[in-house]
Amino acid sequence: MSSYCSKCGKELGEGTRFCPMCGFDTMGQGSGNNYNQNTGPQHNSNQSPGMGGTLSIIFVCGALWAIFALLVGIAFMPVGAAIYYVAGTIAIIVGILLFLSALFTVLCCVKLYRLENFQQASTYCLIGSILAIPFLVGILGVIFYFLMQKERSRFKS
Repeated sequence: MSSYCSKCGKELGEGTRFCPMCGFDTMGQGSGNNYNQNTGPQHNSNQSPGMGGTLSIIFVCGALWAIFALLVGIAFMPVGAAIYYVAGTIAIIVGILLFLSALFTVLCCVKLYRLENFQQASTYCLIGSILAIPFLVGILGVIFYFLMQKERSRFKS
């Protein structure tokens, strides 16, 4: 017997936890299935669409990191240009690393928000994290990368 997502009506494989179409947690549907092939999905007002759970945490932390890294990275570059010798060069490198980390983190957050193209989202997360490793925040990004791996079935592609 086929089962269907009670949120969007997509046919689900046996044992599917998250709907491949809308990302809804199908295990939270209970034993009854609210979807009727003739009438379509029966929406409940307490169902939340979108990322939810772990992916929401990764998205929020990523967005906060991107804002911080972008602001600090942009601030470091002119400071480095004003300082001569090794200290100036280090400040410019730090600014560039933070700026690039912010850029890749924003790209990852966009893919997370849309729940599309898991491969690109995880690659952007990993690159942004590696660029942030000198600032120790990158370690958290690598952890997020592995958490995303567990949620790969929620992505559309």
